[in-house]
Amino acid sequence: MREEVAAGEAVAEAAAAIDKAPEESSATVAEVAAAAKQVNGWSKDWDDLLRDLSDMGFHDEKVNRQIMSSHGGNLTRTIKALMNAERETHKKLF
Repeated sequence: MREEVAAGEAVAEAAAAIDKAPEESSATVAEVAAAAKQVNGWSKDWDDLLRDLSDMGFHDEKVNRQIMSSHGGNLTRTIKALMNAERETHKKLF
């Protein structure tokens, strides 16, 4: 709950900065909208991507969430990171 409040406050601050001085703001409207969708570093838009990862054989949802979040929802980078992790695990076994 505290994280949601903090995220909401950050979005409000960014929106206020854009309203005050749009030419001086580094945040864009799209960035503010994206921040508003994210709670605890996770965007609900990525839920479908988690299902796609599971369909591809990556079944550990906790790991998938962590890696997806660290790559900002970029599916290609997430898959590459998951593949690299699996390769490293495989190397340790053999």
